[in-house]
Amino acid sequence: GETEIRNVNIDIHNTNSSLNLEANAVMPMQNGKFIFDIKSEVASDSINANIAFRNDSAQMNINGELDAIAHLQMTNTGELNSYLRFSQTPINIGNLQLSFLPATVTNQGNRTTISNFGFLAGRGRMYNRYLGIDGAISEQPQDTLNISFENARLAYILRSFDINNISATGRWRYQAYTTITTTRSIHG
Repeated sequence: GETEIRNVNIDIHNTNSSLNLEANAVMPMQNGKFIFDIKSEVASDSINANIAFRNDSAQMNINGELDAIAHLQMTNTGELNSYLRFSQTPINIGNLQLSFLPATVTNQGNRTTISNFGFLAGRGRMYNRYLGIDGAISEQPQDTLNISFENARLAYILRSFDINNISATGRWRYQAYTTITTTRSIHG
């Protein structure tokens, strides 16, 4: 189907040393609307961004934000190295309270390293790690990417959506070995 986005506002401020972008948009849904607010600042080799979202549906409350900063650097050989850091931020879906973990994603040449990417789920002061991604992806066979669903309780997540009488718990861990072939072209 079609998606409609309304009330898009974009405000760009430019100074000698930075560029600020603020935008918001409304996306009508069948039972309400989603509202997105984006704030970013670009300065030198860094991008700082915050994306907040919320809905106004009476059926299920959804709100949260994502906060990240990226540093970009071109090497002498023309490769782009990047460092992306996510701050810990809240996300709420119905009765499900999530917390995006503070994480980093680093790319140097043909190697990407992911550290602490994932989220916690819980209530009050009791949070458990539900999804975690850690490791490295490269052409080197010793680099592995670990994906884990620690403390996963399917019933807890389903109850947040008013689905009851289903129970499943357990631990699942996956270790990925990758083979990557890359081709880079530098224009400039």
